[in-house]
Amino acid sequence: MIASSEADRKRRQTGGTISIGVPSEDRDLD
Repeated sequence: MIASSEADRKRRQTGGTISIGVPSEDRDLD
């Protein structure tokens, strides 16, 4: 559940269009 929350936060930062399988570009933000 917590992991989902963190993923949702990242999704909002990137725009909210990225799915759970984020691309390498999104992973770079991590």
